[in-house]
Amino acid sequence: MILNNPFHILGLAANCGKRAEARRESQIKRYLEVGKPLIFENDLYFPGCRRNEITANRALTVIQDGRSRIGPGLFWFTQGGKTDDKCLNLLHEGDWRGALAIWQQFEDSSIAIRYASGISNFGTLALLIALVDRPSRQAVAISRADRQDYLLRGLRAKARLIGGLPGADLSSFCMLFSDEIAVRDSDEITAIFAESLELFKAEVESHGLELPVQTLLSVLNSCGARGEAVRHRFARGPRQELERAVRQCASAYKNDPSKALAAGQQLMQIARVQLAELADIISRDDFAYSSLADRIANELQDAARDYHNHHARRGGANSRVINESLAIVNFAADVACGVATQTNVQDNLEALKAIKAEQQRDKVLKQVRSALNEWIGRAQDQLDAKTGPRPKIAFVQRAIGKSTSRKDSVINLLSALRDRGVRAFGPEFRSDEEMVAGSSAICTALTAILVSAYNGSQDESMARKAAESILAVDELFDVDGAGNDSFPISHQCAEFLARNVKGARDHFVTAQLQEYTRQQRRQSSNSGCSNSIVILAAVIAVLALIASGPGL
Repeated sequence: MILNNPFHILGLAANCGKRAEARRESQIKRYLEVGKPLIFENDLYFPGCRRNEITANRALTVIQDGRSRIGPGLFWFTQGGKTDDKCLNLLHEGDWRGALAIWQQFEDSSIAIRYASGISNFGTLALLIALVDRPSRQAVAISRADRQDYLLRGLRAKARLIGGLPGADLSSFCMLFSDEIAVRDSDEITAIFAESLELFKAEVESHGLELPVQTLLSVLNSCGARGEAVRHRFARGPRQELERAVRQCASAYKNDPSKALAAGQQLMQIARVQLAELADIISRDDFAYSSLADRIANELQDAARDYHNHHARRGGANSRVINESLAIVNFAADVACGVATQTNVQDNLEALKAIKAEQQRDKVLKQVRSALNEWIGRAQDQLDAKTGPRPKIAFVQRAIGKSTSRKDSVINLLSALRDRGVRAFGPEFRSDEEMVAGSSAICTALTAILVSAYNGSQDESMARKAAESILAVDELFDVDGAGNDSFPISHQCAEFLARNVKGARDHFVTAQLQEYTRQQRRQSSNSGCSNSIVILAAVIAVLALIASGPGL
């Protein structure tokens, strides 16, 4: 846009006039016929300009059209008065520093039509110095930092000119190097400036300078109200790149969901850069941004879901698959803008997190859960066994004994389940479904075995041991499970346990009444007398004492 500007190739000012153009065209043809280098008298030449038959013919073609002249004219020198003539003569002589010293007086001048050419020429020279580290053969190389500084100063001058001139004055200035029809609309001139600026950005970066979009846009703030049109022009690049990436992602795994991960990661990589650039150019609230961001978020969700489901159907949705899917959906959550899209992403995110949590739970509790299931199997065998009450009671006593081996002591297993769960998932695990279900299954099994032993007892001694064991089980389980030595059970299990605890206590009441009656009979036979009122009072006292015990 600068070094290979059509007017630079021809060695002319942008508003040199038709006669000068015709003379230069004729001159170029003669030089080419005899193989003479395209170096002209009173030339405007900076190192890096490619002058040959192809570029010269292309330049001559471009300047034939009024609209095609606007972009090159905005980025080249114009003759707008004596000051410009003097500076151009200095450039012909290779004294770019002298020309710069004069033109830079316009750098911060007020924006007016009489200063337009000086402001534009300063910007053009500053941009040329930025691109060429030696603006002339005799010049000392310019440092990279100074070149970067000239780049920003030149762009700022161009932006001030485009944004500051009233519409009629901007058209009037462009008339210097175009025609009345082409420059009639100032908005069209602004659009052409944006196109040219886009080409210039690529040229700058090809010469090893940095021109991030953020920097360029900060410079374009000098464009005032017209800067918005320039911004939207620069938004086209990221938008097209993102739209292409969305289409490629969808087609990449359409027939093979195993490729969905790679497709989603590729889209995510592109979106991370291009969405950030688009957000710098236009507001995140702009519909052009939000609608595209939602499309990306939805496509990423689809890719993550298809990838996960592909492995889940084959039984291979392991932690790696979950984490890879989560990474994509997390990014989708970050970029989603619309309420519906955000809600959908959050639902998918929570579903994946739940699957991951369940996998983590299975991993943490696998060993203890397996041991508990094995114990429940042995408990069922004991319940079904055609044995007397003694082995059943012994089985339960070993099971609730904390000092016995973990294999026999189900209380040790429950403690291990609780402790491991609390370490992994926090204190709330004490009342977690996993904990309650495990405790309830154990409590029910223990109680059922003891009831079977009690019902099968042939003597008072064995029945008493079964009843005592039921009361011991009751001390280990409750609905809250808040204590360190108790385990939570469901309400249904608690009701089952409570009925049998009541039966056990009733057994002791009955046994004590029977023993008391036997004692009274022995005393009566020994003393030969009885007192029914005293006996009745004693019975009431015993009942009151028993009734005051635990659970009654």
